[in-house]
Amino acid sequence: KMEQAFIKGLKHALSKKYSYVIVADQGFGNHRIINYCQEEGFEYLIRFTPNLKVQWNGKKGMINDLCSADGTYQAMFLSWEQEIV
Repeated sequence: KMEQAFIKGLKHALSKKYSYVIVADQGFGNHRIINYCQEEGFEYLIRFTPNLKVQWNGKKGMINDLCSADGTYQAMFLSWEQEIV
């Protein structure tokens, strides 16, 4: 509830003239934060450590083993059971 209230309050406190991106580290980022950002119209960036287990391109493993090049990947984060781009 506190996370949701924070995101809602933040939206009301910020100027509507600009668009904003919420940046969180893996410890703060979770599927609830992503859902709240989407509900309130914020873009978001969650930074993950390379040893997080994902499913990508039909394979399961650590991010650093499967996604070796810089770029954007659409992957299933197995601990969250949620697909993230």
